Amino acid sequence: MRKQIAAANWKMNLTFQQGERLLDDILNVDIKLKEHQQTVFAVPFPYLLMARSEGGRTTQLLCGSTELLSSQKWGFYRRSFSAEMLHSLGCSIL
Repeated sequence: MRKQIAAANWKMNLTFQQGERLLDDILNVDIKLKEHQQTVFAVPFPYLLMARSEGGRTTQLLCGSTELLSSQKWGFYRRSFSAEMLHSLGCSIL
């Protein structure tokens, strides 16, 4: 069966505390997803650790970033980050 994914991207619309409350509120709702269903939240890069921590309460929530993933491993690049940086936060690269 194909995986069904519901994804949300809040771009630049929430403060850290508002985002934390939003994820907490969503995770406290008793929604039962089926095995083939997945939820993804793409958050601003500075909020990744918080989202990963909140999302660790369920296996059906994945977190991603809204910023540009660079093809470079390191260097003097603005407004982007490397896959290695994400990996060091404990995020998976899909």
